[in-house]
Amino acid sequence: LGFGCMRFPTENGKIMHKETIDMLKYAYDNGVTHFDTAYPYHDGESETVLGDFLKTLDRQTFTVSTKLPIWMVKKHGDMEMYLDEQLKKLKVDYLDFYLLHALNKERWEIALKHDVFRFIEDVKRKGKIRYIGFSYHDDKETYQKIGLSYDWDFCLQQINYLDYKTQQGVEGYELMAKRNIPVWVMEP
Repeated sequence: LGFGCMRFPTENGKIMHKETIDMLKYAYDNGVTHFDTAYPYHDGESETVLGDFLKTLDRQTFTVSTKLPIWMVKKHGDMEMYLDEQLKKLKVDYLDFYLLHALNKERWEIALKHDVFRFIEDVKRKGKIRYIGFSYHDDKETYQKIGLSYDWDFCLQQINYLDYKTQQGVEGYELMAKRNIPVWVMEP
């Protein structure tokens, strides 16, 4: 169970810093040790506020994940540039989990065009990330291509009773289970 950082309390469109830190601290003090965010959450402020909280903790006591905004990538070097910016905002030296964010057919083409697999291998070797995965929102056929394209460490997919057969649905889960790739569930 992780703490999702997409919907912090806001006032006039800005994150309510004290209330958010209090929520994060309450969760941590009560056993939640994984925190998940992404580059665009709260117009880029989610990572920064989460970083303000994480810097108060012993790095060995939590895990953190964030996501590469692949739609913003214009050249290969952009991927590591965004990762470095995210590490700085989160105030950590490495990410436990890094995801290619909200992949679909178009975004997957961007990732391939800019040699995402070389990027993944480079930043893993440098110790900037431990595990690589992807989150997904599109058709089953594209999911199958992505799921079979790499030896992913994990994936994040929407799966629940209402969406059991939409997007990648249960078929995506079954593909990953056959490949022994852990599935994280979003929007349960």
